[in-house]
Amino acid sequence: MQNIDRIQETAYQLILEFLTGEEKPIPRFDLNDETALLNLLYNRKVLFALSPLLEKKLSAPSVTKMKVLTAHHKNVIRKRLSVAKEVMDTAIENRIPCVFIKGMALSRLIYEDIYIRPGNDLDFWTGPEYALPLAEILLQKDFYISGRPDPKTGKAEKIKKPVMIPGSYYYEYTVEKEVDGFSIKAEIKKLSSALLFLKNSPYRENMLQYTEEIDLEGNRFVTSDLEYTLLHLCANTYVNTESEFGVLHSHHWIDYMDLYLFLKKYQNALDWKKVKEHGENLGITHRIYKTFNDVKELFGFPMDESIIGQFTFNPENVTHERVFPSGSLTDWKMSIKERFFYPKERIIEYYKGIRAEKFRQEYVEKSTYRVETIDDNPPFLRMADEAGIDYADLRIYKDDKGLYFHLDLAEVVKKNPTDYQVLLSLFNNDMESDVYQTVIRTHYDSNGIYADLE
Repeated sequence: MQNIDRIQETAYQLILEFLTGEEKPIPRFDLNDETALLNLLYNRKVLFALSPLLEKKLSAPSVTKMKVLTAHHKNVIRKRLSVAKEVMDTAIENRIPCVFIKGMALSRLIYEDIYIRPGNDLDFWTGPEYALPLAEILLQKDFYISGRPDPKTGKAEKIKKPVMIPGSYYYEYTVEKEVDGFSIKAEIKKLSSALLFLKNSPYRENMLQYTEEIDLEGNRFVTSDLEYTLLHLCANTYVNTESEFGVLHSHHWIDYMDLYLFLKKYQNALDWKKVKEHGENLGITHRIYKTFNDVKELFGFPMDESIIGQFTFNPENVTHERVFPSGSLTDWKMSIKERFFYPKERIIEYYKGIRAEKFRQEYVEKSTYRVETIDDNPPFLRMADEAGIDYADLRIYKDDKGLYFHLDLAEVVKKNPTDYQVLLSLFNNDMESDVYQTVIRTHYDSNGIYADLE
């Protein structure tokens, strides 16, 4: 692996100094280098945590630029807080269980300051039976759901009924509210995308019981208790580095900084027996083990390392996802640090592993898609569930001008478009390519069903 450039290495050393208190000298930078450093720290979501440290090390023009960014950030956080309070108050008034997670709540717990952690939206757990009622109540107010952008104006339609939007994976409703020209998003979650909530897990229903109150700038919120906060922190960090989305888009330093500081601050307050019990019931013991070892490799472990041994696991006993002995979903050759610094190489290595798995014959035989040919008609894929219910027929045509796909949806899909999503993935089998697939995905808004190329 090539040498890490000095901008990235400096960013890493600044994080180490912030976490450990051990002063790290940084190179003499010109203004362009300092701007590149600020941009990197901002994109990796750690700029606001490091700002007091940076004020002592950077030039006056860079410090001024950072203060402008910080002022804007705090202004946005205050707007998010007002929307978060409205969602929480609405849930309390209507006796809907609701838990405010991540974002400002986590920032308050770890940094004693709601303005340290950045964020793109607000996250609320409500449970499977409560998400729709809460979304409906909010949509009766000034909230809305963004539909398909108008191709001419670029403005999205404001939908006032609770439909699932693209990318929500059917576990949340993303409602929005405009505050002084800013659109603030709130995700009303049926489930967490990071926690697995296995069918046999008692915590699928009971997660709303593991809560405590927290004060955010004089406002009362309900958030997860310490044990559940740690579980979600580990699981979310794991997804942000191990899932396909994480490999492509995430790898934020803030996830591991949060985990390091949370363990350092609350190691004696945590009930480790409960953490282990919850982790086993949720099927995420390997995720805890992996993220703890990643923290150790990146920064050193902030407490007695013997605690990591409590989360050892047998990969053969993990039946809901394929994992390696390290706890990872990929048999990484790159270290966790290298994966942060070399995104293209990270993506290529990830897709090599996925391609090797995808094109194994035993994987193809397990697919729910059946290739069929009828007389002289082109072959098509019949998409069916385990019960044999056909949802769609896909016919594939090819001529000298291109490749064509004709999708015939079953009536059950046409009549209930918000309950289904058709996803067609075209795989690139070049092992050295960092482009893995092209995706055609159906979406839905008040005008009906449409498909986008992603």
